[in-house]
Amino acid sequence: MQVIVNENPSIVWIGSELIEDKITGQYNSVQYIRLEDQLIKNKFIRFEEIIDEYNGGPMGFQLHTSDYVNQGIPVLRTKDLVDLSVELEDPIFISEEKNEELKKSKTYSGDIVISKTGQIGVCSIIPDTIQEANLNQALCNIRINEEKMDKHFLVSFFNCKYGQYQFQREGTGKAVQDGLTKEEIYNIKVPVCNNKVQKYIGNKLREGIALKECAKELRKLGNELLIQVLRLDDLEKEINNQKKKYNWISTTDMKDRFDAEHYKEEFIENIRHINSLEGNECKILKLEDIMDEGNYGILPSSSDYGLGDIKLLRSTDMKNGLINDTETIKVPDKYFIKKARVNSGDVLLEIKGNASSGAISENIEGKMIVNGSIFKFTVKPQYNNYFILAYLDSLSGQLQKKQSLANSIISYLSIDYINNLLIPVIDKNMQDDIGNKFKESNEKFLKSKQLLGEAKKDVEDLIEGNFDMSKLNS
Repeated sequence: MQVIVNENPSIVWIGSELIEDKITGQYNSVQYIRLEDQLIKNKFIRFEEIIDEYNGGPMGFQLHTSDYVNQGIPVLRTKDLVDLSVELEDPIFISEEKNEELKKSKTYSGDIVISKTGQIGVCSIIPDTIQEANLNQALCNIRINEEKMDKHFLVSFFNCKYGQYQFQREGTGKAVQDGLTKEEIYNIKVPVCNNKVQKYIGNKLREGIALKECAKELRKLGNELLIQVLRLDDLEKEINNQKKKYNWISTTDMKDRFDAEHYKEEFIENIRHINSLEGNECKILKLEDIMDEGNYGILPSSSDYGLGDIKLLRSTDMKNGLINDTETIKVPDKYFIKKARVNSGDVLLEIKGNASSGAISENIEGKMIVNGSIFKFTVKPQYNNYFILAYLDSLSGQLQKKQSLANSIISYLSIDYINNLLIPVIDKNMQDDIGNKFKESNEKFLKSKQLLGEAKKDVEDLIEGNFDMSKLNS
């Protein structure tokens, strides 16, 4: 017997015949019961029925931080599983020899990887750009019989709400330590549908992952061109070669600050490097000369959070030049004022904390404003906004911002400092060449994100009986 007494808070009567090894309230919550009831209306199989091979990550005593090397075979962690694929932004490596020692946890492109401890149920497929890797102890890798199911369809299912609730239901609320056992992973219910539907949904994930890899390559090309044109590799070498623990500063280099931190050698070297770029093909301008208009954001009252439809963008909602507005706070329409309003093409610059992130606003859905952690500005027509942001995100741009924040009581870029940021301005055609690579990269990232979302939504629609079969013929 199973009777839902109340939705919120969740109250459910469970008969003893339905209680096996778990009797927690979370396991038998109304939310999970509703999802389970909907899922089992469909034909399904146990995950084990399509698994060809399962491998868990190494035990803790088999892999230590002392095994990490500068280059080699990447070791995947849960943090590397991003948007149904793998992102090695901050990779760790082991040697070829250690990889052979841990051969049971080797993983390859096309493998399905699932987190079984920590942040449970994160599931990705390893892209073709990663030929070989290893796992840490939080992960497992799985190879399925692809004649029985499309693996990209499967990963889309695992990431939709009907896959995620099973991971969370089985892996959390345990007496000792949360985590998924091999048996619990094997027992996950997987929906069965015809091959044409699987391929249609799986193709969205395939295309989304391919677009993301293409976007990463474009961003890499843009950065390489920026480094080449502004000789940023020379700057990096100079900074890395610094051995002195002191620095002599001439009075001509000293301005309105007298603290030693502000005049660290890396900051002074950066200014020297910027000035050395001045010539026929490069002019050094202040940001205020490039800006058309700029403003700080605003700070809505926290009591208004969640009371409107205006998206409030924070610096934490920006990464790699992109805006993630999926979890933004909503505020009332009274805050939608010109000073804070986000328009297409705006450059958004983090000005608090590390002041390291930034983005270009494009394809904004709905109304959006920025909070006080962001300075937004537009550039004059003769400058490329993507190039300007790319420079500010570069080693040289970051060093300028760090110099202002050094030894500050409040980590905050003042309007005077923002206006006086030095920008090496190159030929407009070259600006566009660099900027367009970043712009195209962003467009592909956004399209990839859209396709991944559609793949998950299609699986949910399929389970709920709302999938439009006519789409298969379009």
